Amino acid sequence: MRRVRSIAVVACIVVGALLAPMAAAATWLRVDVLASRQFSRHVDNLLGDERVQREISAQVLNQITAAGSRATPADRTVLEQVTSAVLATQPLRTLLRRAIGRVHTQVVDGAPRLELDLRPPVDRVRATLRGFDPRLASLLPADDEITPIVIAQRSDARQLWTAVAIAKHLQYLLPLAAVGVLALGTVLARRRGHELAIAGAGIAIACVLVLVALRVTRGHVRSSIPDETGRQAFDAVWSTFAAPLVRNLRVGALVGLVVVVGVLITRRVAVSAARRRRPRPAPAAAHSPTR
Repeated sequence: MRRVRSIAVVACIVVGALLAPMAAAATWLRVDVLASRQFSRHVDNLLGDERVQREISAQVLNQITAAGSRATPADRTVLEQVTSAVLATQPLRTLLRRAIGRVHTQVVDGAPRLELDLRPPVDRVRATLRGFDPRLASLLPADDEITPIVIAQRSDARQLWTAVAIAKHLQYLLPLAAVGVLALGTVLARRRGHELAIAGAGIAIACVLVLVALRVTRGHVRSSIPDETGRQAFDAVWSTFAAPLVRNLRVGALVGLVVVVGVLITRRVAVSAARRRRPRPAPAAAHSPTR
């Protein structure tokens, strides 16, 4: 019976330590990615970032001068100026917010691929060009010649779809399961302070390992982006969306360390108090020398 109890305690500690970073990730997906209001706030912050504006301007300009356009390289400078000016206006930001909102809907609904439709921004650029250069506006490709930008496909980023599916179904269960398993292990343990310290250390180690994995993933994805403008835009997106996840994991690691330190301090205080309460031996009675 004692052996079974020890195995159960170890299993609870290991499972709880593994669930802790998963619970942090699920909370992040639920609050910062799947929630429409918070997602819109992140998008608003990104649209005000110059790095993101430059990348969107480059993508819109690529769509304008892609196949089907009769614009010459000499026209690209004018198109670039007009595109940058149009992207800085509030109506265009509203159009972009709606387009990105549709991408968010695709993420939540589990669509087979994520597509960003830039036809509304191109239409806005075309309408602006008609005001001062109808010839250049007529050279732009028609809407049916502009294809949406494929951000990701399920076959290429299965981890993203899997993470979203887990968050949608287990977004509330994972944090409760992590706390419940750790609490059960602490209750079953004979030396609760000792097992609690091990659990705290396990949580801290698991969170730190996930943080390292995120850092490696960020570097890998960033290095795969061919141009500097795209890499800067990726840095802006990463700092906006991944920052809450990094913060959650750091808090988890800090909580684990606090638990370890708290247990050690408590044990030291308890040992000191026990020593003070221990009765001291009575001093030996003095015997007078016999004559």
